[in-house]
Amino acid sequence: MNVLERIACNNFIEDSGYAYLSNCYYNGFFAVEIGTGRTVFLGAFEGEKLSEKNIHREIFLKDNKIYVCPWKGRYVHIWNLKDRKMHSVEIRTKNEPLFFVDEVVLGENDVCFLPDLENAPVKRMNLGSLTVTELEMDSEMKGRNIAECKDSFPEPELIEKWGIEYADRFYWRQSSCEWYAFYPLGRHIMRYVEGKDKLEIIPLTIVNKEEFAEHLHTIRNELFSEDSVLEGEIGLQDFLDEMKAEDMWKYKYFQSKRNIGRKIWKQ
Repeated sequence: MNVLERIACNNFIEDSGYAYLSNCYYNGFFAVEIGTGRTVFLGAFEGEKLSEKNIHREIFLKDNKIYVCPWKGRYVHIWNLKDRKMHSVEIRTKNEPLFFVDEVVLGENDVCFLPDLENAPVKRMNLGSLTVTELEMDSEMKGRNIAECKDSFPEPELIEKWGIEYADRFYWRQSSCEWYAFYPLGRHIMRYVEGKDKLEIIPLTIVNKEEFAEHLHTIRNELFSEDSVLEGEIGLQDFLDEMKAEDMWKYKYFQSKRNIGRKIWKQ
């Protein structure tokens, strides 16, 4: 499966039988019906590059709103479950040095974003006003570290038995006696019921196929720009797989470029 066919995440949140996630392979927001795998493409995250990987890392639900927190991205994206609208708040401006958000600490009335870069400021967003302020790194922050509150799979020895790759890149969320996780190299949910030595694989089926296909087409146009290919934003094997899987001449990059073999050679 090539990279643009995958739907997986660094973290997800569950509400009313649906898992909400930011795809870690490109800019895309999805709602997945956990029991069936029916998947709705909800749209792209405003302000972020469409072909960017790992835009978000952590996610939390508060007061009927889903907060999708940046990792490589610049914004917190807030999805309102009632009116199904997205709002974005800039956390890292274009003028600041590039840093990734290393930790997210959720308090009662605010959320703090700790950078991975020394001397970069800690950003704090008020959950009511959505205003963003800066803190010193040694400032006292009250709340819980979201990364430390993830559910742990109850029988980790089964992961090795089942031969699941990249087990360290996903985590499980518990719903009663059932556990769910998104496999990082595919497009499906893994479901485990406590007490049963069995792993169920639930494929993700896109409901709004035309809208999703148009989105992927736009991403491919961005990925196959000269700079993206040469800078390695898409791996060589994925590049070749895409060329085999699609009619590449419909993309702007290939309509205006010759000597595609030279691009492959440079890769």
